[in-house]
Amino acid sequence: MSARFAARGAFVGSAGILPGPSLGGDIGVGFGLGHFVLFAEGRGETTLTTASGAPADRLEGSLITGGLAPCGVVGVFIGCLVGRVGALQGRAPDAEQPNLGSSTVAFLGVRAAAHLAVGSGFAVVPQLELIVPIVRTTLVFDDRPAWTASPIAGSLGLGLMYVSQ
Repeated sequence: MSARFAARGAFVGSAGILPGPSLGGDIGVGFGLGHFVLFAEGRGETTLTTASGAPADRLEGSLITGGLAPCGVVGVFIGCLVGRVGALQGRAPDAEQPNLGSSTVAFLGVRAAAHLAVGSGFAVVPQLELIVPIVRTTLVFDDRPAWTASPIAGSLGLGLMYVSQ
């Protein structure tokens, strides 16, 4: 059994992680041994539309995280534990002072995926992820809470993965 190099990237759409639906991407590199792969990952997302906040103000957000994802592979199925930490930047674009500041965020979750081979070592990978914030972020506008992160968030993604033979 020899170590294998693995790399992945995906477009993702999420709900519950920012003040409105978000779109972004993630990338990961890792090494595998047998039926296990450990990925170091990075992810960035931003809101697609603005959500309503305190007194009809629009809210937006961006998120950048990094983390680890140990994964198990059985046949075409992939199951991962996901841990990420990063920063959430909030904005109220219609406000006189639109910057709502940054917050540190941390998440734990699970990812289920399938790898559908398309060539030598390459696979298309649809994925579903459910995460729970370790600390629920709240954006504050005019000294009032305007948005609080959901207690559970989810994302769907579609990507490409390479695993050396």
